[in-house]
Amino acid sequence: MQPAIAHSDHHAIWVDPNNDNHLIIGNDGGLDISYDQGDTWEFVNTIAAAQFYAVAADMRKPYYVYGGLQDNGSWGAPSQTRSQAGITNADWFRVGGGDGFYAQADPTDHTIVYSESQNGAMSRLTCEPVAASVFARARRRGHAEPEGEDGRGRRRSGASLAVAHAR
Repeated sequence: MQPAIAHSDHHAIWVDPNNDNHLIIGNDGGLDISYDQGDTWEFVNTIAAAQFYAVAADMRKPYYVYGGLQDNGSWGAPSQTRSQAGITNADWFRVGGGDGFYAQADPTDHTIVYSESQNGAMSRLTCEPVAASVFARARRRGHAEPEGEDGRGRRRSGASLAVAHAR
């Protein structure tokens, strides 16, 4: 566990019935534990848990999964690993920022990943392999934040879909 301030947007709380100083909260960032009624928190970094808006998979075998996380950007990870520990937090890589919504690989080229965040902001990244089956570097290709239809407000989330097309 790592000492930290608890992430916001709490979704669950547990109070130890035998010790009201001991609390556990589930939130957009994962799981946090307090032993002093919430004065200090320890972030539990040993479980790969998250709250996704949506998930997608690419076309390679074995496939990778991508998704936008509430308050934590967009991420991708392999669906399988050779590690005896299984898929861990270290296997995930960031493909977009902000309040991640949708993330999807190009159906014809899994190294190109599209992601969306709040207000309709979209980006295209080229992920470069730096080790066998691991994507650790990404280059941002574009970013746009369109205005709302009335020219004033912005949309919270826009539609995004990557489709196969002739090149």
